Amino acid sequence: MKARVCADLVELDTTTNSNVKRPKKCTATYAEVSESEDEYIVPYVDKNEEKRLRLKLDSKAIRYGVMCLFVNKYAGLEQDNEGTDVQSGWTGRGGLVSNIKRDLGISIHSNVKLIPIFMEIIECARTGKIFNANDLEMRKGHKDVIISIDSVEAQIVADCLESGLSVNKTRQIINEHMIENAKEGFSRSAVDALVLRMKPKIEKITKRKQGSRDPQAPWSQARFLWSKQLLIRLGELPSEENDPRFNQTSVGKLSLDQIVWWDETHRKCLVGGLSTNRDFTMKFPRDAEGKLNHINGNYSKKQTQILNCKYEKESRFGLGCAMVTPKTVFGEFLPSIGKRCKPFDYSEKVLLSVSDYDDRMAAEFRRVKTLTSRVGYWVEGTREKDALYLDDSLSKLKKVGKVTSKKLADNGFITVSDLKNIVDPDTIDIVGVSKPVFKRIWEQTQSAFDSNAPSPIDHGSAPNPYLSKFGTNWEQHLRKSSAFSSVIVVTEYIEHLMKESERAMKGTKHQDDWLVYHDSLSIMTASKTKEWMEDNGYLKRWILPSNDLYHDKPDLKKRFKNNPLGNSPEFMPWDTHLNQDVHASHDFHVAATSHLSEDHPNNFSGNTPKRLARSYKRILDDGPDGVAPTPGRIIQDVHRVVKSLKLVFDAKGVLINENITGRRYVRKDDDDVKANWGGSRKKKKITHTNILLHRDAETESKKKVTSSINKCLRRNMNPIYDNNDIQVNAIDDNNNCSDDDLSGNDI
Repeated sequence: MKARVCADLVELDTTTNSNVKRPKKCTATYAEVSESEDEYIVPYVDKNEEKRLRLKLDSKAIRYGVMCLFVNKYAGLEQDNEGTDVQSGWTGRGGLVSNIKRDLGISIHSNVKLIPIFMEIIECARTGKIFNANDLEMRKGHKDVIISIDSVEAQIVADCLESGLSVNKTRQIINEHMIENAKEGFSRSAVDALVLRMKPKIEKITKRKQGSRDPQAPWSQARFLWSKQLLIRLGELPSEENDPRFNQTSVGKLSLDQIVWWDETHRKCLVGGLSTNRDFTMKFPRDAEGKLNHINGNYSKKQTQILNCKYEKESRFGLGCAMVTPKTVFGEFLPSIGKRCKPFDYSEKVLLSVSDYDDRMAAEFRRVKTLTSRVGYWVEGTREKDALYLDDSLSKLKKVGKVTSKKLADNGFITVSDLKNIVDPDTIDIVGVSKPVFKRIWEQTQSAFDSNAPSPIDHGSAPNPYLSKFGTNWEQHLRKSSAFSSVIVVTEYIEHLMKESERAMKGTKHQDDWLVYHDSLSIMTASKTKEWMEDNGYLKRWILPSNDLYHDKPDLKKRFKNNPLGNSPEFMPWDTHLNQDVHASHDFHVAATSHLSEDHPNNFSGNTPKRLARSYKRILDDGPDGVAPTPGRIIQDVHRVVKSLKLVFDAKGVLINENITGRRYVRKDDDDVKANWGGSRKKKKITHTNILLHRDAETESKKKVTSSINKCLRRNMNPIYDNNDIQVNAIDDNNNCSDDDLSGNDI
């Protein structure tokens, strides 16, 4: 791409009474700008270049005007010829400087210095030199050093800027180089001027999808084989009898209404604002009561702000959907419908693979084992409550304190067994202990067990402290520990998606042979995870490359190991439109309930992960209250997977056009749209589409509309409809929708 900056020459102003012509303005235009498909080139233009050029032209015109007035009107050179003091009469009231400034329309208090111009004119007259306005430097200090475009310094500047350094950092580096060579450094403007003279081409950095456009790349080859096998299993390509990898009978037939599609999505929380992705608010002039008033109304002074968090929190979900064919009790098949599965919520948690989970669990066991004191929680006694044992001390007996225990010990009675073996307590005489008291103590020992107290159980010394303490429910207590409060094992996610897939397919054509499609997730394709899935009977439900798909390409087999391909959102309905539908629906629900408090049961919010998760789970509800994605949209995007597979197959697995499955492609592919657009535009009939809202938000949305109508009728706003044609039910404060609550919101 080429870019050329052209500056118009000075356009002189002849409207002033002065004899000097000054520039009106200087403009800059751009020409020869072209754009290719893969890059967008931005011409390098200094923001202050036009301003500097205009000032330079203004100064040049002023200097020539000063010369004309000084020589012709005020005869400044005659004083030099007469031998008098040339500077006498230049300054002060009525001096030459004041007069010329007045003639040129320059303020007397302006900092424009004319005396250096006078001196240059006189010097030119003495030496016979032609006066050149560009030779004057009116500013204080030295001129910027001009860096040669062929110098070593220019090479340093080019290399630094191309490596991504800023102009200031580049100037620091080049000045260090100059100091090392005992030379004077450069100013910022000198470096800027050099950059402009080197004619840089500035390219916009664009983002691209992960993948490759090379058909010979391993990823492209694997994607080509994977798409081919899927198309053959779906019956979209003819089966190959001689290759078991591409033989439908060998690899198994697939049907779109047999697959449950699962994928993960994350959504960041927005603290403050409207909890949506909108970066602006809209306000209208209103009166004090909230009525629109375009003449005397005021805009709300309430400022909507979003908290800038250093570490943004987010909610995380595993989402599932399917196109199913219901089956009646009589064995008849009904038309296909779209179904949503119950989402898997792992907000504020990180999914761990089986191996990582085992490592963390082993670390937790080691932590418990290394505790210096485990008395209390990890050490449990097994003795019965209020029971006495032979080796118990006498201090455990009732009404036996330290003094009595010492007197008994002095007479050889230390443990319970010492007293229990006495046959007749009346024969014992102890100084300081009466016989009735001794007999009462002796009677307590007779109920003691004929064994020593059992030793306490130290769960920390067991191989699995949690199993030793909690039994079969030990994993539930383990996940409540601090080591597992922020993580979750992938097996929980797999169990959820398998159970939900089975429930979604119950009562359908494929309730017995349903399958799950999930793209490549490293923690799911890990060897230990797949072994666990095999042991639990889940692996057979996962659609994977079969019949050793990469057997003739060892490099692909070693790299992909018969796992589904990653970086292929075209193969996933959730990545086509469904995720965006859910996000858009959530934002709409948040706006519809923005007047409610955060703790209101009908509120939809995205301020915190818990509130965001609660909102998303209501929108994604698999029952009648769920609103997104719609069944029709699910069916539409499931069918679009086949189109995407064909495009990838035809492209030999390479990265296809990023917008190929977007709205333009969908629009172009519709049957009712002509291939050659153009011609006269016909006005279409306005159609009404019902707004899908959760019943909680629908109630609050109706309250908003009713409140607006009440304001309109009460304030005599003259609505466009007849008041008799509508029926308005005023809502009072008890229903949480007063006009005062709604008037100040910016929706």
